[in-house]
Amino acid sequence: MALGGFAHNILRFIGQTGLIVPFGPVLHSAKRRRLRTVIQELMYLAARLLTTGRQLKLRFSRHCPAFAAFSAVHSELMMAN
Repeated sequence: MALGGFAHNILRFIGQTGLIVPFGPVLHSAKRRRLRTVIQELMYLAARLLTTGRQLKLRFSRHCPAFAAFSAVHSELMMAN
């Protein structure tokens, strides 16, 4: 139960951070995102997992509409580390 709550809070944080990004994949303006919307817009992205030089990399398509928002949220989370 605790891990489920933790995962919910992480997804909520990602959704709130994704709202701040001006070029995010926003279907309509809102002050908060529902959990399902966050998962649909930022987590259901088509990518390939590549292994190069003992590193794991995600490779997105060339015309992915949500890549800019995903990249901004990822860099924000990496800076918080």
